Amino acid sequence: MPPMKRILLVDDKDDVIDMLTVVLGRYGYHVTAFMEGQAALDALRGDDPFDLLIVDIRMAPVNGLEVIAGARDCRPAIPILVISAYDDPETVERAFELGCTKFIKKPLYLLTIVNPIREAFGEEPLPEIELPDGFDENWFSS
Repeated sequence: MPPMKRILLVDDKDDVIDMLTVVLGRYGYHVTAFMEGQAALDALRGDDPFDLLIVDIRMAPVNGLEVIAGARDCRPAIPILVISAYDDPETVERAFELGCTKFIKKPLYLLTIVNPIREAFGEEPLPEIELPDGFDENWFSS
């Protein structure tokens, strides 16, 4: 069995961190999460092996764009997924200029977050799923 892929998650909303940690863990990924950009940068500069960075944009005092730039300095090959409710054209363009590989607009849906992760790891995407009656595919909106 191949080693578990390690994801570094940075978001200032604890509900986003909690949900993604649980969901991605069930898909076999190990998630290390931080609510502050500086803590994530410190982790990236350390020895922990991360295979993917998922980062929100609107955080303080170190925002997601600064995290992306710092990640590119110390881990130039790491895939970076941005998750943000703010998708104004300037922010999206700047994220890609800094090295973001995918921009995902919140609210997050199961396949809109899992399939880009699988793609980043060279894995086959999950097929569309039919949700049971009464199940809201918008599993969080922060």
